[in-house]
Amino acid sequence: IFDDAMSRPGPSISIYGRVIGPTFEISKKKIDFGTVSYGFLYTQDFEIQNKSEIPLDYNFNLLPDKSYESREFKIDPNTGTIPKFSTQVFRVNFIPISIQDYNVRLIMESEKFPEKLASLLITATCVCPEITFKEPIIDLGPIFYKHTYTTYITFVNKTNNSSKFEFVDDSDDQSRLEAT
Repeated sequence: IFDDAMSRPGPSISIYGRVIGPTFEISKKKIDFGTVSYGFLYTQDFEIQNKSEIPLDYNFNLLPDKSYESREFKIDPNTGTIPKFSTQVFRVNFIPISIQDYNVRLIMESEKFPEKLASLLITATCVCPEITFKEPIIDLGPIFYKHTYTTYITFVNKTNNSSKFEFVDDSDDQSRLEAT
């Protein structure tokens, strides 16, 4: 009986499938901050829409490069999971600390996939606006030794970019400049 059952043709089935990665859409292909001022915070948002029937795990990294410092950029959130058929908003915070052009690659990866999932280019041009004094000469008139004098100075920024200034106190306690 056993030999007879094995030799008879029976129903057969073939199962085919194809392993695919997640399906998602990123709202921007490039994050362009344009012209930015040295030392100020700039932010831009983008969205990722998970179009898959499964959750999308992600991790963001900046492509290693010596043209920037990692502390200049922060991606929030930089790791996590986007539920199936959901959208997640991401924020890129950028504080430039070098006067230069920035061309930085933001890489989206997942531990579940050996290849990178996506790459976004982050660009910016950092400038340091030139500020000048409205009155370049400060005339206090006759002055007396060890007597305090107060004057006001006005800075002028003729650019469209924000500017910062700082008074650096030299180590001599007798010379001090106060700004109001």
